[in-house]
Amino acid sequence: MKKLVLFTLSIATLACAAGPALADAADNVIKARRSYMQVVLFNARPLFGMIQVKVKYDAKKAQIAADNLKALAAMNNGAMWPKGSDNTAK
Repeated sequence: MKKLVLFTLSIATLACAAGPALADAADNVIKARRSYMQVVLFNARPLFGMIQVKVKYDAKKAQIAADNLKALAAMNNGAMWPKGSDNTAK
């Protein structure tokens, strides 16, 4: 019985210690998603400006931005979406 209590307390202690690490991991996932979207926006904004005729069309800049967006779309970013991080449970 004494061993069971010690084992349970050990597990509880480890779980409490792991809590902040898990929170840090969640924060890192959110930071990664936000950073990814910032890069997408950075490359899409000039294209939006050209489409809306707010910025003079520049074929070279448009191609660079489009190539960057294509590379971002092809990127395997599954690590930024671990199971349960979609916030649909709320």
